[in-house]
Amino acid sequence: VNALAINPDNWVFAGTGSSSCYRWNIGTGIGEAAGAPLTPVSAYAAPNPVHSTASIHFTLIDPGNVRLAVYDMSGRLVSTLVDGGLNAGAHSVVWNAVDEGAAAGVYFFRLEAEGETQTGRLVLIR
Repeated sequence: VNALAINPDNWVFAGTGSSSCYRWNIGTGIGEAAGAPLTPVSAYAAPNPVHSTASIHFTLIDPGNVRLAVYDMSGRLVSTLVDGGLNAGAHSVVWNAVDEGAAAGVYFFRLEAEGETQTGRLVLIR
């Protein structure tokens, strides 16, 4: 195992050097191997609510092109955090709301990878 991640839904993700990905539910103890039907992309943000910076964590089963961006409530692009190729495994990208000059409010991140799209909510408080 060369990468570990835990998301708020009580899942532990483990990535190996051979590009395998496993997940376990902390609450139930049920595990799933790489051959099981895993969601190709799993993403979440922490901390949330955000005071100044938040890390957006995601796991890729396969290497490939990734686009991760933050949008405001009106759907306007606030920041593009990733736009290019990444290896398989767990990744973490920091969104610095202070540097972006973002006002308090609700924002959304959108992760496009492996033919999937995931969105998540970020609440910025000051």
